[in-house]
Amino acid sequence: MVTSPSPSSSPRAYSPPPAPEVQIAGPQSPAMIGEPGPTIPEPEDTAKLDQGATRRIRPGTKAADMASGPPLVPLNQLDSPFQLQEHLKALHYEYTRSKTDPTATVSLTHETALLIATPPPNIDRSLWLYELTRFLTQHANDLLVALLTKIDPACSAASCPEMRASEWQYLCAVHDTPKACCAVDYCIHTLDWAGDILTSVKLFPSRMTLGPPDSPSHQTAVRNITNIMRRVYRIFAHAWFQHREGVFWPVEASGGIYTLFKTVCDVYGLIQEDNYTIPPEAEGLPSKEEIEHDRQEKAGMKKTGDEEGEEDATALQIAGATTRRHKNTPSVGSAVGTIAEGEEDESESPVKEKAGPLAQISNAAEKKDGVPGSAGSGTAVGDAMKEENIAGMVKEGEDSGDTPEDDGDDTASVVTAIHDDTEEKAEKE
Repeated sequence: MVTSPSPSSSPRAYSPPPAPEVQIAGPQSPAMIGEPGPTIPEPEDTAKLDQGATRRIRPGTKAADMASGPPLVPLNQLDSPFQLQEHLKALHYEYTRSKTDPTATVSLTHETALLIATPPPNIDRSLWLYELTRFLTQHANDLLVALLTKIDPACSAASCPEMRASEWQYLCAVHDTPKACCAVDYCIHTLDWAGDILTSVKLFPSRMTLGPPDSPSHQTAVRNITNIMRRVYRIFAHAWFQHREGVFWPVEASGGIYTLFKTVCDVYGLIQEDNYTIPPEAEGLPSKEEIEHDRQEKAGMKKTGDEEGEEDATALQIAGATTRRHKNTPSVGSAVGTIAEGEEDESESPVKEKAGPLAQISNAAEKKDGVPGSAGSGTAVGDAMKEENIAGMVKEGEDSGDTPEDDGDDTASVVTAIHDDTEEKAEKE
């Protein structure tokens, strides 16, 4: 006897769950007056949710569709324990992405690199330097990948047996005793060592602070950061001098990592100027030869000035030919020699004509009329000097053949009158 299946064991068709009811806010009953109603999201909250959605990578997203960096939002809107790291990546992505082609990247300029190197407001300078060092060390691996895959032959122990940058050779200090490693091993050892230092809980116990500036932990952290940046710089130097076209320029064009690295070192004073080996054109600046060439061109095109300037220059040249410049040295003690004004005047000024008879006679007349200094006890001395001058003048006239009487002017009478007066005064005395 076949029994019919019980209703409880009979198969049932799948029935979907009921659609959710749409809650429409209607008039509230008197019992619900005073209770909070449904909250409507504000426009600002909606925008904040949309920004969070754009920063999230959905499951199943292809790597080609992923952005190389998160969008830039204000730092105070990042609710994350690694907000400085995310903000730094967003800054770099903002300044290196192309505005016209979303899939293309552009290199950093010196101005944009300076904006990234400057710490945000209310952020400790040393803490921002720590995040920059982590970021730059991570992107220095792009050079290592290019050294191994982007050139033929690849950088290896056969092609680069020594870690060289121009005429400099670097020893690998990761080992207990520094030794000469090949270039690619030096890069790998240095980046591994830098990663271990930056992720050490003992050396950097917190991502939020490095401690007070005068604390030993803070000084140790800054010293380690300086050592890391100095050694990582040598990787850039090797890529510039040995693999410039195949490695350095392609990596620099994809993000300007060396421009940012050099700017950070300059802003925070991590590397001394003498230790830089890469020329300025690697970061988009003019080279020293170009600067010198432009300076010479500007000096050649410089105008001599207007006519007044030319006249002043000519006057200075004439004066310079007859002027003796003294050394600008301080006078020390009484042994410093001086140049007499008379000697300087004779050497600088044109040759003076000797005083003729009229000048001497005029001087004698002035003294006779009562010039100060010719009275009293000085009268005899003045008269004697007059006689000597007149006698010498007459003698010169006789020697040269030109006596006062031969001049044919009033000079002879004046000389005779003065001579007679002198004789009479001498007889009376």
